[in-house]
Amino acid sequence: MNYPQVGWIDFRNICTGEVDLGILLSDRLTVQRIPTLDTQKSRKKAAMNAAVFFDFDYPTNAQLSVLGEFVSQFPKCAVVMITQYHSAALAVWALHNKMWDYYVKPVTPEELLRPIHQLLKIRITGANFSDGDDEYNTREVNIELPEEFQLGTSQIEKAISQARIYVESHYQDRVSAKYLANHLGMSPAYFSRTFRRICGENFSVHLLRTRLKHATKLLRQRDIPINILCDAVGISDPSYFSRRFRRYFGCTPTTYQQGDFAIPWDYQCRRLYPQRRRLPS
Repeated sequence: MNYPQVGWIDFRNICTGEVDLGILLSDRLTVQRIPTLDTQKSRKKAAMNAAVFFDFDYPTNAQLSVLGEFVSQFPKCAVVMITQYHSAALAVWALHNKMWDYYVKPVTPEELLRPIHQLLKIRITGANFSDGDDEYNTREVNIELPEEFQLGTSQIEKAISQARIYVESHYQDRVSAKYLANHLGMSPAYFSRTFRRICGENFSVHLLRTRLKHATKLLRQRDIPINILCDAVGISDPSYFSRRFRRYFGCTPTTYQQGDFAIPWDYQCRRLYPQRRRLPS
């Protein structure tokens, strides 16, 4: 039986022990591994497939630029983006760049087969997914990369960017500077110094701020017990959580949950004690 052939570009950066999706699809599709898109020949080879899958865990700005350039150069090629890290800005970027489909892990092989089935239906009916939309034939990628992927271009800055993205996606897990340093090929001491130099704060402070940021979102639901909320954001001690929350926001989690305070906080800045204001009665 002849299976449709797809290209597979593996852009995963941090080894998380996840199953290789390309292998899972190999019994239903002919998967052509494409190790690099550095040359015009390799890009043309990829574009000859029925579809091209870009597999990310925590994409870097350089990798997204490669993806955007590929889509721009081969507008009729169906490109599927798979990513473990997800944000609204990244999804909008993928949409604006006319990705054929966008998936957030975990994802099943059956879900990934959906765009292939769509393409086969289009071919059977003789339709063309770019018919009636000249932009697909002439478009250029001018969409600016999401802000979280614009920390810099050096290898060190890219590594720290990956660390920040990992924290944003795994704040509820046991995350440590040592764990990330090992996966990024750095010593824990060098990673900590570099993180502080680039981000302006210690890694532990950044991790705590991220957890508290997500805690405020859960507190708005108002029916979650504090001890369950702590587990949901990766903090095991409710007393510690309450102390830190009050230090950062100037009120207790219970007070915030009851809606007595509104806390304007720009999460990108370094201020640890934002101004607070009472909600109007």
